[in-house]
Amino acid sequence: MNTCSNCGITLEGGKFCGKCGTPVAEGVTGISEITQEAKPVLANDGGYVQVTHDPAKPNAVKEATSHYFNFIKDIWTQPTKAARSADESLLMNGVISVVLYALMFPLILYVGMRSVLGTMGVLGEFAGAAVPLGKMFLQPFLYFTLFLAIVSVIMFGLIKLSNSNITYKKVVTLFGIYLIAPAIILVLSLLSLLVNIYSLFTIFLILGFLGLFASIAFSFQTLNRDYTGGLDPQYSTFLTYIGIGIVIWLFAESQFISNLRQFYEEMNYLM
Repeated sequence: MNTCSNCGITLEGGKFCGKCGTPVAEGVTGISEITQEAKPVLANDGGYVQVTHDPAKPNAVKEATSHYFNFIKDIWTQPTKAARSADESLLMNGVISVVLYALMFPLILYVGMRSVLGTMGVLGEFAGAAVPLGKMFLQPFLYFTLFLAIVSVIMFGLIKLSNSNITYKKVVTLFGIYLIAPAIILVLSLLSLLVNIYSLFTIFLILGFLGLFASIAFSFQTLNRDYTGGLDPQYSTFLTYIGIGIVIWLFAESQFISNLRQFYEEMNYLM
């Protein structure tokens, strides 16, 4: 057994003493070799714990970001081929795309409100503060994310009626893949809004919204490309559209719409 040269306690391994933090002499036998960079960190109980960092280990966030952008590049160049070869291993990329699409409409709403109030001179320099972040961005984002989740569940249910063995993960993956192009179009809409090109903003916004319906149709066609029976993919698409109409009607009665109406009434009163 080895002991610390400073305090004399028995060492259990590592490059630092667990009590006083004194470095252990290199080459001491019985101590496990650490290949990572290590340093002593003071613990809550007054002792020291060894924290290691492997410099060769890639940054997880950076790696995930790089992987997602490569994923977008592949989808953008050959979307149909990429979608047909996609499997559940791309689920996270599909989820990110769905969330990104859900994010764009509330962001456009929030930025648009601030821009309109600023342009009209309402409340002067306080126009931006007059647009509540929670009501005009966070709540719409949560509602729209929930809306897309419900759409994906409807799609999955209709896929099962086609006697298909497709999993829900595969549905979300493909749905996300086909939502990438509409999400990018919405990004262009936001950029057009920021530079006050309102004609392009309107065109891109409409195209981005219609892209949702195109993504649903493309998803059904890809998922049912080997269709042999059950519910026809075209009927599945139309039934999903009907489901979307019902969900939108239910959401129209929600608190978010009430908040939006209240905000408009307040703005009209101020003007």
